[in-house]
Amino acid sequence: MVHRSGHTLVELLIGILIAGILAGMGTSTFKTAVDATHATAVVADLHIVRMAVHAHSADKGRWPADAYRGRIPTTLRPYLPEGFSFATEAYTLDYDNWVGRWSSTGTAQGSITVYMAETDLGKRVEKKLEGSGWTDDELEIKVKDRSSIAR
Repeated sequence: MVHRSGHTLVELLIGILIAGILAGMGTSTFKTAVDATHATAVVADLHIVRMAVHAHSADKGRWPADAYRGRIPTTLRPYLPEGFSFATEAYTLDYDNWVGRWSSTGTAQGSITVYMAETDLGKRVEKKLEGSGWTDDELEIKVKDRSSIAR
């Protein structure tokens, strides 16, 4: 009787197939976790801007002036952490001052529009904002796809 060592081709293929399936499941879970982390970071940045706008309003007695999309209003910069940016790879922020102009809510004094680079990430940000208790009648938050920017 011949004693063989090693595995047959079928056994090796089954092992590779199982390893591939497990790797695919892990990659999907990892991407979901990374996306959730990015959405949390965007919402945290929005809260930082919100607090800065309110601090500016309390100190100066008025809301910060408008700035171009992706640019921090000059008078708001001192209220934000050093190195904070309105333009990142994941999103671009646009702050609008509505004082004396029409607002979609009727009571808002301004808005922050978040132009997301990825639609799926934008949906996650909207979901996190809904569940975050964001209730600010004076500052409206809008999430849009970056492709909606008119060129």
